[in-house]
Amino acid sequence: MSLWVLTDIFGDQPALRQSLDSLTEAYQVIQPYACQMPAFADEQAAYQAFLAAGGMAAYHHKLHLLLQQSSTDVTLLGFSAGASAAWVCAAEKQLPIKAVLGLYGGQIRDYAELQPKCPVSLLFCQQEPHFSMPQLLAQLQGKANLSVRTVGQPHGFVNPLSANYQAQAATEFWSFARSWLGEADQ
Repeated sequence: MSLWVLTDIFGDQPALRQSLDSLTEAYQVIQPYACQMPAFADEQAAYQAFLAAGGMAAYHHKLHLLLQQSSTDVTLLGFSAGASAAWVCAAEKQLPIKAVLGLYGGQIRDYAELQPKCPVSLLFCQQEPHFSMPQLLAQLQGKANLSVRTVGQPHGFVNPLSANYQAQAATEFWSFARSWLGEADQ
């Protein structure tokens, strides 16, 4: 299995790598930035850097190009902006995506009309401060190849750099991800 991990706006950080190392031995990290970023002071600083790097359009484009160059099928694990980029690519024809697991990809709301061409599992927070979660869930309901569920934690609960980090919930997520990857690999 080829696992690509699509980071959130914090990018490729040691805390993420530590969690991934406990999940699997082989993975590739893709971030919205062209180079390694230092740890951001807070989410606002990370968001400003994300926008300066081209935002969602640039992240999706980067992933699309990498997928076009892939010679093997890829499983995508995306966080926040990374989950949204994975969602957009999962709806494109002839990209070598085997399956997608996306966690709190809030910007999917801007692409809710898309139809995934491969199995996609999305986990959303029950509430988001910037948009109506019930409205997004209603827009996604009934789509083929799509499994959606909500979790009771806030956006960012898996990322130790987020103000919303929750250690116990993060541990539970990584356990779920391990099981999901085992199923996706079959």
